[in-house]
Amino acid sequence: MREPIQIEDNGNAGYVHYSRAEIASTIDVRPDCAVAADVDADGDIVGIEFLSFDVEILECARVYAESHDLLFPMDIRKAVR
Repeated sequence: MREPIQIEDNGNAGYVHYSRAEIASTIDVRPDCAVAADVDADGDIVGIEFLSFDVEILECARVYAESHDLLFPMDIRKAVR
């Protein structure tokens, strides 16, 4: 069973935590998208970082999360409150 997600709002950027596992590496989600995923040694996603709350950036992060069967809040700003 997955742990509940935790969300950080760092002003202009954010991070969605999916696991407490140790981060083994970080991958860029797409070259044209300011979104990165931290993964553990098994390749499982530990968290997703987005460098802007821009609609297109958040959609990129959401699509990536959902393509890996992970939840991503529809309204990230409300989720961090």
